Amino acid sequence: MLIDICFPSRNSEGESLDDDALQTVAQSGIDGVVLVDMSDSDLASRLEGLGLSVFQAQLLNAGDAQFWVLPPTSEATKALSVPPGSTPDEAVTHLIDQGCAVLLCNPYARELPGGSFRDYAVFVKNAHGILSLLASAKMEENLLAQEFAIVRNLPAAGGSGAFGGGDEYGRFLTLTSSNVVGNDELIAALLKGDFMPVETSAGEFTSLQASGGGREGGREGRRDGRRDGRRDGRKGGRRDGRGRGPRRDSNRH
Repeated sequence: MLIDICFPSRNSEGESLDDDALQTVAQSGIDGVVLVDMSDSDLASRLEGLGLSVFQAQLLNAGDAQFWVLPPTSEATKALSVPPGSTPDEAVTHLIDQGCAVLLCNPYARELPGGSFRDYAVFVKNAHGILSLLASAKMEENLLAQEFAIVRNLPAAGGSGAFGGGDEYGRFLTLTSSNVVGNDELIAALLKGDFMPVETSAGEFTSLQASGGGREGGREGRRDGRRDGRRDGRKGGRRDGRGRGPRRDSNRH
C-alpha cells in the first residue's frame, strides 16, 4: 500500500487544492494520504469520495524537536499536546501513553539555532521511526536523515511535506504491506516497523507541478497519471548504500 504520509492540504500558493488536482492525486496510483491539517475536514471528505484512504495526524514540537503524531481513531479529531517544558524524550513517552504512533521529523530539514538539535537528535529515544524523506527538504538533508535512521536502526517514512513546493508533490511516499484502513491499523503498522520510504520513479502529480513543467533529468511525469520505470541499475526491494528505498512504479502496491 502506497501512502503519502505527509500530504499537503494546500498548494504552494497557500490555496486549497482544487478538484482537478485531487482527481490527479486519485488517479496517480497511491492508496491513501495522511493529512496534517485537521481543520480542513472538507478536504478529507473530498479525498475519500475519490476512493482514497484518509488518515489524520498532527505535527507537535518539544523544544527543537518536531514530531509527526498519529492518534488513535477515537482521538483523531481532537487536538493533541505535550506538557509545557517537556524534553523530546518526555514528549514521545507522553504521546505513546496516549496510544499514538510517533515519528521524529527529519531533524536536518529545518533551520535550527546553531544546529544544536542535530547534535543530540540521535539520543531521542522511543520514537517509532523517522519521517526522513520529504519533498520540502533538500536532498542532502534527506540523505542525512536516512543515515540517522540506519544508525538508530529505525524504520523510515516519506511524504510530500505539509508545505512542500507544488512541483514536488508525490515524489516521496511510504510503502507498507499491512492492511491499513484507518488510523488504528496505520498505528499498528508503524509500531511493527512495517513501512519504508520510496522515491517515485518519474515525475509528480502533473496538475500540481510548477508552471515550468517536469523536472530535468528524465523525471517528467506521464499525463495519464502513470509513472514510467527508471532503469538505473537498482534491483527491486534492495536499498542502496545511502539507505534509500527502491524506486517503484506507483501503480504497484
